Amino acid sequence: MKAMNRVLRATTVLALFLTMGTGMAKGPKMNLLPAKEAKGVVLSLAGLSEKVAVSLMDAEQNTIHFERLTEGSLGKKFDMKNLPDGQYWLKTETALSTVLYSIVLEGDAVVIKEEGEHSKPYFRKTREQLMLNFLNKEMGSVDIKVYDGQERLVFSETVKDRFLIEKAFNFSGAYPGEYSVVIADGYGVYGEDFTVR
Repeated sequence: MKAMNRVLRATTVLALFLTMGTGMAKGPKMNLLPAKEAKGVVLSLAGLSEKVAVSLMDAEQNTIHFERLTEGSLGKKFDMKNLPDGQYWLKTETALSTVLYSIVLEGDAVVIKEEGEHSKPYFRKTREQLMLNFLNKEMGSVDIKVYDGQERLVFSETVKDRFLIEKAFNFSGAYPGEYSVVIADGYGVYGEDFTVR
């Protein structure tokens, strides 16, 4: 039992270091600016070493344009001259974070405001365990739930006022089948599946 606790602690510490290393690693630098020659915006990227999903949405969150930019992309221009005045959203999403921009069109004017960056959880799997690390920058309430393959709730916990949330789920004694770990904060719902054989 002591050996299992040492292994669990060591694995959790390793997962924490991996998460911290990933967080400190230089991600792509993104900047959204109004286009100079036409009504629109330009998303510039520097140091893109992973895929970035880019979504342009209207005020009702309907997707107008979606595209995955790949390594080596320098940016993307969005021509908005045929769109009516109003509010729009541009969302950029990488494996570890989401950035949301508000875009307001008024005549020929384009006003951009960054709404904020939100972290996503990091999951790491071993043969019998699923480790979770989540940087809760806003220190808000985070719901953690585990469901079995028949969508029955087998674990539930709400974590409040913690900056770093670490959790290790040990499935060594679980019945064979599919399990889903679901994390929900004020900005999104994230999940990871785990198979017990």
